[in-house]
Amino acid sequence: MKIKNFFLAYLVVAVLILQNSFSQTKQTQSQSGRAISLIPKFELKLNEKGMPGALSGKSAMCEISSVVYEPKGPLEPNSFFCATVTYKATGENYFTEQTKLSPANKTAAKIIKGSKKNLVVKYTAWAQSPNEPKSADMIQYEKERQKQGNPDTSVAIGKKYDPISESGVLKMYHPSKIRKYPTTASNAGTELPDEFRIYDLDAQRFFPNAIGKWYLVKDSENNFGFVPATCVKDIKMQSQKDEESAAAKRNIKQEKEIEKAKTLAIDTSEQEQWKGAPAILRRTPFEFEGGNGTAENPFLIKTAEQLNSVRFGLDFHYKLISDIDLSKWGNWIPIGGTPSYGGSHGGQGFQAADKGSGKFSGSLDGNHHVISGMTIIDHSDDIFMGEDFAERSYALFAEMIRPKDFRQAQNNFVKDLGIINYTIDVSYTKLKNGCTLNAAALSPNASSRTFENCYSSGGKIKIHASRADEQENSLFIYAGGLLSSIDHTKVINCYNTSPLIITTSDTDYIDTQRGSKRMVIAGGIARRAEYSKITGCMNSGEISVPYANWGLAALSAGIVARVGISDAPENIYNLPPETATNITSCYNIGTIRGTYVGGIMGYTGTDCYVSDCYNAGTLEIDELNPNKEPSQIIKADIAIPICKIFNYGKKYVHDNGIKVVSGDKWIDSPKLGRKILKAIPEDKLGIKPSAPEAPTQVAGFSDVMSNDIFALSVPWAVENGIAKPSSKTTFSPNEPCTRGQVLTYIYRWNDSPKSSIKNPFKDVKPSDSFYNAALWAYEKGLFKGNTLNGNSPCTRGDTIEFLWKYANSYPMNPADNFTDVPRSSKYHSAVSWAYWMRVATGITPTTFEPESACTKAQVVTFIYNLEHSHFMDWLKMASEY
Repeated sequence: MKIKNFFLAYLVVAVLILQNSFSQTKQTQSQSGRAISLIPKFELKLNEKGMPGALSGKSAMCEISSVVYEPKGPLEPNSFFCATVTYKATGENYFTEQTKLSPANKTAAKIIKGSKKNLVVKYTAWAQSPNEPKSADMIQYEKERQKQGNPDTSVAIGKKYDPISESGVLKMYHPSKIRKYPTTASNAGTELPDEFRIYDLDAQRFFPNAIGKWYLVKDSENNFGFVPATCVKDIKMQSQKDEESAAAKRNIKQEKEIEKAKTLAIDTSEQEQWKGAPAILRRTPFEFEGGNGTAENPFLIKTAEQLNSVRFGLDFHYKLISDIDLSKWGNWIPIGGTPSYGGSHGGQGFQAADKGSGKFSGSLDGNHHVISGMTIIDHSDDIFMGEDFAERSYALFAEMIRPKDFRQAQNNFVKDLGIINYTIDVSYTKLKNGCTLNAAALSPNASSRTFENCYSSGGKIKIHASRADEQENSLFIYAGGLLSSIDHTKVINCYNTSPLIITTSDTDYIDTQRGSKRMVIAGGIARRAEYSKITGCMNSGEISVPYANWGLAALSAGIVARVGISDAPENIYNLPPETATNITSCYNIGTIRGTYVGGIMGYTGTDCYVSDCYNAGTLEIDELNPNKEPSQIIKADIAIPICKIFNYGKKYVHDNGIKVVSGDKWIDSPKLGRKILKAIPEDKLGIKPSAPEAPTQVAGFSDVMSNDIFALSVPWAVENGIAKPSSKTTFSPNEPCTRGQVLTYIYRWNDSPKSSIKNPFKDVKPSDSFYNAALWAYEKGLFKGNTLNGNSPCTRGDTIEFLWKYANSYPMNPADNFTDVPRSSKYHSAVSWAYWMRVATGITPTTFEPESACTKAQVVTFIYNLEHSHFMDWLKMASEY
């Protein structure tokens, strides 16, 4: 406390001195000089010999007159060092009290004193060890600790030593942040409390490459981790009596936690807030067939009611002793989630829909049983309890995290579990605000977990979303066959055979300038992985995502769609295999569909090692994608080669391909004619690529099916009064259109305005159904001449020319894709515009068929694409400037 008060007094005096010095500067400063607003960056560094130095930026307004390092070096790893730097203003320039310091990576800075011409700054940094404990070392450490019999016995109490607290050092490099155990040592953990228990004063003895002394401690959230001894002070050893007392307290705590769970199971105080929610929270007794909830004696689950009770005790350990049937349960709430499907999105920010949610930190032994019939169905206009930006998740479990108790560190598993015959079917058709929708069979978010011998089969995940009217919003849809997002997690010998189908019924996401953004990412095993290991997994489920517009936003892959990092200010390169994400001995046979398609992995923003994998599934580009022809579309069997990380070559992606895989994880299948995983005997299990769902009728029309390229445009045209159906049950999409009909559709699209001109046509009478449309089209410049031939068939070329003229004949670069529309063609300019504006594509990649009759479905699709491109909005805005 005395030290703390001393530094506080020192800081106050320093501030007063600075204010006084700079106040005098204001009074005496020369009018010809310039105030120095920013000091160049000064970043402390150590060279290979452990000597302190720095990288310093330059400025024309000031210069460094002296630098004093303390200590002078060489420095020991895991220690602090500083530099006192004196800056001198050059020429007539001067410092003021508004002068700021440039931020520097891993370096803290404070102004000590200053005047008009001189400024003294003290920089402090942490000398990190080049050989901190690695994840492989920690695994070995855990095994050795378990051999000691009572690994959860503290031996001392220490206090945090943190001389640069609150100084602005980046969180991930701050020495007071605990190094997580048993995950990667270099990752930032939670804050150390001022006083904490020490469980091992010589932890580095199990780390062959460790430098310096390391302690095993507990952080402010009671999690284990490692810290260098240089971060600890005032160590006080504990007696045997203290240890016995701590053990007794743990037993009492376990009993209290069970009582707490029993109370929660019958608590109905918050039931009122969930009225109208898509699911009903059922209170079932916190009682099981046996066990006491410890890893050694887990609670035994036999019924659906007992499985539901897990949500009231999220920190215990469980084991199935029977198959569980949820088919009569109704809408399932993810264990840890809420009736509104909030609370299971990874803690991105509390919302009203998250109230009462939690995170599962226990374990689940499926004991080779299955959970069948899980149902989550929500077909609504908008999200229940939606906010400015809602986040919702749909799965068996909500968020899953590592066990809080070190004694259970190795019991972070879900194993030997099948999730079968389930339905996750979510549709929101009039979203008013932005949202994230996250779906998976098992869990949407898992951190520091192990999933082994788990599978998803016979189920389906369907997500459909569209905005309300002209509402601008952002939509993120994430889905995984088993898991959605994983970090520091192992997935071993798992597979998915269930399809993931994501659709949207609006295409205004093309216009990113208006604020409407879409990101849709799906993976057969997981959607996203960070610092994770995926080994011996396969996917046969169909993965289908629609076009989206935000970066590489329409992404699908057979195993993992996206590999990334979230705990660093920038992408990390040159990670070793033991730290980076690894995808090993995996394969895909399912159909993968999207804008960016990978058989094994989509893409990565950091290091990832992919080996011994192959793809035998079909890779397709979404037929409804308006970017299908003109845009760069990338697909690849192993990984999409669009990120510079893969330019490094075999160091990251190697030994892949259906004819290359080998090793003891594989066996030959004469029946299939290729290798399959020994742990997943595909041929004996009868696993096959999931069959596409049979197309369904759209808007009640028997001749408009969900897999038709005009499935979106037809109901839109009918709903907006642009085109009329032929009958209550048919639209006649392939019916040829006349010239009068085409102009009428364009006219109705523009709200049927009245024209003030006289009839210029010889062959158009007031009794003609297209009379008003013809006059308006003439007035707008869509047509010239006095003969319309309104009852004659309209060609595809004429239709596109009408729309091009409606768009002020906007010039575009020539499109020479179509052999039947050469540059000499009268349609070339119009077709080029339509092609590049994604209004129309060819009948084939090389033919447009401009002389073919334009069908009813083609006309409304062209208009629909032009409407949702917002090109006309842009054209209007451009004309106003």
